[in-house]
Amino acid sequence: MTDPTFRAEGALQLDLGRGELSGGHRRLVALPTGTLLAIARAIEANHPSAIALYAAGRDWGESLARDVAESIRGATGQSPRDAAPAVVVDHLAGVVSSLGWGTVVLESWGEGLVFVLRNAPMEASEPARHILSGFFAGVAGELAGASFAGAAIGPGPEIRVLVGNPDAIKAARRWHEDGLGIGAIVDRLRAGMKE
Repeated sequence: MTDPTFRAEGALQLDLGRGELSGGHRRLVALPTGTLLAIARAIEANHPSAIALYAAGRDWGESLARDVAESIRGATGQSPRDAAPAVVVDHLAGVVSSLGWGTVVLESWGEGLVFVLRNAPMEASEPARHILSGFFAGVAGELAGASFAGAAIGPGPEIRVLVGNPDAIKAARRWHEDGLGIGAIVDRLRAGMKE
């Protein structure tokens, strides 16, 4: 039986002679966190709804999820939908970590899924939270073959992104902006509230 865990070797390739960094069969560039946040702040200042940041994150998440799916198929011979949830999270966490974004943990809160990004290069209050909301919605949607939305909820160094039905996530985002904590939001979602 093959080992289903994520393999870090080969996840990133650096060609110093060509000045190229690649991973998942595509070229990557490394940006300092401060530069990324400056870009995100500039976009948010010109587009207060943060739609552009969310869309960029979703596109990135969908693309990265295809790399995760390939990694899972290579390790297990299974699609992400057929693999054990722990295998999927392990491969997602491995890819995200290898790119320097921190570590990923998946929490299940009733029927809600919460991606937790620990040791992230920014705090949850930064404009880049919109990128990460779109990112995890894109990852979940691509891996599950369904439509998901995401909302970063809660303050602090651990970024929590609630992922689920777009209508429910829209309500969760509104409740968060109104000052509710993640526990109260999940309770409302469990009760079937969307207003």
